[in-house]
Amino acid sequence: MDPISAVAILIGLPPPVRPFIERRVGPHISVKSIPLSGFMLEPPPLTAVQMIEHFADGAPSYERVLVVVLPYTSGHLPTEVAQSLSVLADLGATICRPQSGTGLWPARSPRLDNQFQTDLAKALGQLINSTFPEDPLSDAHHAVCKELLRGLATHSKMGPNNHSHEDDLWKSRGQDLGPGEREVIVSRMLREGLLGRKKNKSAGGTGWVYWIADVQLTRTRYPELDPYFQ
Repeated sequence: MDPISAVAILIGLPPPVRPFIERRVGPHISVKSIPLSGFMLEPPPLTAVQMIEHFADGAPSYERVLVVVLPYTSGHLPTEVAQSLSVLADLGATICRPQSGTGLWPARSPRLDNQFQTDLAKALGQLINSTFPEDPLSDAHHAVCKELLRGLATHSKMGPNNHSHEDDLWKSRGQDLGPGEREVIVSRMLREGLLGRKKNKSAGGTGWVYWIADVQLTRTRYPELDPYFQ
């Protein structure tokens, strides 16, 4: 198993969201959480402090620790937890306190519904990946990413109900890739929120289907593809 390069500790995370975040972040980032129960932290304050300190000790250094205090709990953060975070900050950890309903951060949802969970996973994924960015793709892999997105955009494959089978996705693209390189590229694009993917559940269908998951992100990352979205 590859070593952990960074730890992200998410305080007040709704438990169903964690698997979606883990799929969005780099493979060497360990995602830990102090979960919500209702709108309160599930563990009592002293237990939460012990968990946070244990998670932080798993990072290579405190500079490789990101703590996100999510704004969806009721009331103030317990004093014991706040004091522990202050110590971690002094040691070099990054402490982030996003505001509900600003930027990418969704407003508090009474039912923590699916849209809230999707938006929260997206916001956390972007924050974690920007704090601990992966090494840049090689020029060759970057070019393949662009061609895959160009092919999807050309045929307006931009949603889970309008997608392209993996055989069509790779048709005439990435022909020079070695073993395993396709999955490296696709996994990176999925983590970065460029691609969406699901199992092909059509009658007799096999394999995966793909689509552009975030048109605006694609246009920002690859402005040369902008004409395909007009």
